[in-house]
Amino acid sequence: MNKLRIDSIAQLFDIMGGTSAVARQLGVGASTASEIKRRGRIPSEYWRELIIAARMAGHPEVTADLLVDLHAREPRRAPAGLAEEERSFELPDAGRGDSEDKETGQFSRFKRLRRSHFGSLAEVNAHVGALRDEWERR
Repeated sequence: MNKLRIDSIAQLFDIMGGTSAVARQLGVGASTASEIKRRGRIPSEYWRELIIAARMAGHPEVTADLLVDLHAREPRRAPAGLAEEERSFELPDAGRGDSEDKETGQFSRFKRLRRSHFGSLAEVNAHVGALRDEWERR
């Protein structure tokens, strides 16, 4: 038997007969199944019914492991936590201006204080000390 390679939720829906067929198999409305496909995320409460329906339709490759893989996040580029302490410091690009910085969000105004913008641990500690002095003066 030729095993299919399934790389996305949309592809899974296609081999299962389309959005309407999946909606019937899961016992949900067509709009719910369509939204699940659009988002690319199948709520875990539907996984069992989907796996059973796939087996009955002749698709034994649809397993819980496959659903986990389809829903897993991409690995992070840089490790967080203690591994961050082991990374070397990088000096900021001198040629980059603030006009090129398009970041937005709650903490984007603190970008200049990120660890990568300091040359060494001593510079970080000096900056923290200056901030503490400023705080005490106020």
